[in-house]
Amino acid sequence: MDSGSPLAGFVLLMAAFVIYFTPTFVAAKRKHRNGNSIFLMNLLLGWTALGWVAALVWSVSANTEQKLPSEIGASSDRICPMCAETIKRAAIKCKHCGADVLPDDNAGPINQESQSPVTESVEVISGAASAAGNNALFVALCSGLVAIIIGAIAYRLLPVANVASHIAAPGTFRASADDLVILDGSAFGCVSATDFNQSLFHYNQSEFTAWADRTSGENCFHQKDLARDLRWTVLQVRDDLMQVGLKRPTEYAKEPRIGQSTYWTLARWASSGK
Repeated sequence: MDSGSPLAGFVLLMAAFVIYFTPTFVAAKRKHRNGNSIFLMNLLLGWTALGWVAALVWSVSANTEQKLPSEIGASSDRICPMCAETIKRAAIKCKHCGADVLPDDNAGPINQESQSPVTESVEVISGAASAAGNNALFVALCSGLVAIIIGAIAYRLLPVANVASHIAAPGTFRASADDLVILDGSAFGCVSATDFNQSLFHYNQSEFTAWADRTSGENCFHQKDLARDLRWTVLQVRDDLMQVGLKRPTEYAKEPRIGQSTYWTLARWASSGK
């Protein structure tokens, strides 16, 4: 895959996005209580190595959301009073924090059938509302960031054919075949329409290095480097493009090298040469 192709750029951009926001993804996966703060640190300070590492370390810390009592196996499990992690009722040492705890053999199992449907519904709704409140900002920020990235990629991948319509407002002069025209001082042209469209795309995207690489060869010209009073003959017009050449002997004599070929350029850069 060509490293300069739009697809390669898209793949590299997505890979960089995933790597950059790894701390945020880890915090979301672990349902971290400070997921929003981790996301903001990742977003604002992740470009520094220290900020990215700090966000990653924070995301793997033990400060995660705990299960509701109704979600824990009440007949055999309980919550450690020291670290709030789930342990067995008969345990005398917490496997998570290592704290010594008293066994809870006297506590009988909770009769799940005794809970009314209303109580169960309230617990489920309360848990869902709490989770939604903690993650709403995180989801909104992530969605907005992804939308911005996709929009930027889509803008960069717009077809070249759509670029010419945004160059300049059309003038009153409309060139047609056999007309003599003078080109604007900033105009340029290429032997093939494909080369011109590619050069024009780089020019409109302010990618002047790539534009210069394409237009610096013998197959293109810059009007600013030619005689100011040079008059081109229009050979044909296709929408916003026109093909021109130095067909008049007087004009050919001014630029013999350029006169050996015909070129495609923008019709909007032309004014009457009569």
